[in-house]
Amino acid sequence: MYDRANLKMIAESHLYVDEAEWTGDAVKMPKREEMPWVDFQLVNYHQPVLGTFHCKFMVVDRKMAILCSNNIQDRPNMEMMCHLEGPIVDSMYDTALISWYKAMDPPLPLLSRPYQPPEGGYKFGMENEYATTHILDGSKGEDLFRQFREKGEQAGDEDAAKTSEEAKGDGRVFIAGKYQTITDHINAGDQTTQATTDLDASREYTPHVLHAPHLEVPMALVNRSPWGKPGNDERALMCPQAAAWLAALKHAREKVFIQTPTFSAAPVVDGVLAAVRRGIEVTLYVDVGFNDGGEALPLQGGTNEEVVRGMYAKLEEHEKERLKYFWFTARDQGKPINAHLQQRNCHVKLMVVDDQVGIMGNGNQDVQSWFHSSEVNVMIDSHVICREWLDTIERVQNTHLHRVGHDGVYRDAQGVELQDSTGVTKGFKGLVKGIQGSIARVRGTGGF
Repeated sequence: MYDRANLKMIAESHLYVDEAEWTGDAVKMPKREEMPWVDFQLVNYHQPVLGTFHCKFMVVDRKMAILCSNNIQDRPNMEMMCHLEGPIVDSMYDTALISWYKAMDPPLPLLSRPYQPPEGGYKFGMENEYATTHILDGSKGEDLFRQFREKGEQAGDEDAAKTSEEAKGDGRVFIAGKYQTITDHINAGDQTTQATTDLDASREYTPHVLHAPHLEVPMALVNRSPWGKPGNDERALMCPQAAAWLAALKHAREKVFIQTPTFSAAPVVDGVLAAVRRGIEVTLYVDVGFNDGGEALPLQGGTNEEVVRGMYAKLEEHEKERLKYFWFTARDQGKPINAHLQQRNCHVKLMVVDDQVGIMGNGNQDVQSWFHSSEVNVMIDSHVICREWLDTIERVQNTHLHRVGHDGVYRDAQGVELQDSTGVTKGFKGLVKGIQGSIARVRGTGGF
């Protein structure tokens, strides 16, 4: 399933997509004859006008599920993905069926076979049947490469020396043969922005995390169905997603952590301010400049930079220290980079309360996700897993080093403000920029 706006959706929000369309230049998926062992169907789903199908998940053999923040397109985003097993898989399976809505040809083979726990119990680490990634120690890689290069040069091997010099290149990985066209299509490895800070080998970047063995933990899906009607109707908040987020902020006892690309929806802004005022420490990791054009449209809440300045302005001086607001900064960068430059962005959607309750999945903290889009999120009750999530968040980025001041403005160690802002704000200019961005998303060239 995907969401690509089509005029036919005025009459029917779920449309079968035929082969001629999915193999066209706009999508470029393979033909059926190129997938001989796959029963393939594709549905385009959008609830007019604003009910976007924003879900990102996968269910495999009704045994495991993947819930993630990432779209299937090349964007310079850091993302978060979680592997789920247990009875929650049937909830994901039901969500898939409800979202699909149409008849399937052929029907899914496991419709009559509910989830069953794996024989021999749940497996963790490399014992899990789905684990195919081995975590290697790369802390000595640079030294080993230098040693090999020096040995080749000392031996008088001109080819080896030449190869070692050429290996520096532009950081791109050479991919040969038929896979090159696939790589060209998805633009894998096309990020040429240089690192601005050295990586600490003792604090290695580890994007793949193998959870420690644990028993089943309480968890539930907290979703929302799409609401296409324009305007921020409070009836659109009558859904598990909004209930979970609002309850988390209301009942937090000590602290709340949120990471999101956009932070602008009035319910969550008000919820955070209320939590701060009653003594809760709230930490926000947000991406400066993310979707500024869209957020500047009427009823969208404003850009991230506008919102953070407004939040600090509403707090008393003694309350501001409890609002810890940071701009996302990539692991290899020394300062935040505005998201409109498409160099280092963050697309993670995560909330953790008191290191005990975690909510992750598809929903952003913006008006679109709160009031309109179809979303899937999982809420878990586990101190162990929440701590593993938070430890990973700290290890794969430098955001914790780049806090916004009490006036809502970021300044570096020399007191210099960020210079690459989009300059998009509310008003006529913001309206024009927002419309341009919305058109790009409808055409499938933008994203949330």
